[in-house]
Amino acid sequence: MFAVHLHSFAFVVLALAELAKFTDSVVIAVGAGALAMFSVLSYILVASRRVYGGGWPVVAAKTAGIGVLYPVASIPAFAIILAWASM
Repeated sequence: MFAVHLHSFAFVVLALAELAKFTDSVVIAVGAGALAMFSVLSYILVASRRVYGGGWPVVAAKTAGIGVLYPVASIPAFAIILAWASM
């Protein structure tokens, strides 16, 4: 349930950042993108600490480890799904 919560927050924040591109202002679009990435990363750290506990260094290390393993697991999974769907 925690992963669904994090993905939902990231989706909403990144969708709002995408809306900023419709302003046709590079400064606003880049600023919104940077703010979105900072918001998502800080939210992941705070939410992980609240749910799993521990000190900030431990939470930061766990989050960094998950951040490395997440694409390692998801990219092959997406490739397999794409290959299976294209059959």
